[in-house]
Amino acid sequence: MRTRQRFGPVVLGVVVALLLGEAGQADAGFMVSLDAGSPTGTGPFTFDYAASIPGADVISPGDLLRISDFAGLVGTPTAPPGWAVTVADTDPALPGVTLTHGDDPAIPNITFTWTGSPLHGPASIDGFVASSTLSGAAGITDFVGKDTAAIGGKVVVSIGDVQVPSPAASAAPEPASVMLLGIGALGLLGYGWRRRKQATATA
Repeated sequence: MRTRQRFGPVVLGVVVALLLGEAGQADAGFMVSLDAGSPTGTGPFTFDYAASIPGADVISPGDLLRISDFAGLVGTPTAPPGWAVTVADTDPALPGVTLTHGDDPAIPNITFTWTGSPLHGPASIDGFVASSTLSGAAGITDFVGKDTAAIGGKVVVSIGDVQVPSPAASAAPEPASVMLLGIGALGLLGYGWRRRKQATATA
């Protein structure tokens, strides 16, 4: 089933939920958003994510939430109580899951795994936090959520878009910086032209 949901100012895009082992439609499962729609801080920059599951799902021990390709990761991500954190450049693929944006083996993935007692939806959970050297949040990558259907106990895997640090956005120079570089280049050209003129006059 395809669904679209908005969290604050951020549109997460299409989320595909797969009910593994059972034909037919499934609930949307996990939804993930970047709180406030942008990172905070002055460097490293803090990316604070929130997640939710619908009333038809349960988060069971071993269920997980994964954010792929988190560029510029600094330190160890943190999570709410009951969640374990692992970081790896590549992760085992979940059955039936194809990532829309792929998985760059040079950029770490962050996996949050539930270790507590079964948590029944509907539930909203925030405090999935990671820091980056990059300030831009224009990058879009996949999140993968795995939880359990409350009825039947089937595994529900959700795939969708989420914002992550963007090297391109962070590297883009500000207009003022571009102007200063332009002025500096003109100054060097003028200096070279003046020396050349002086050398011609004395020849």
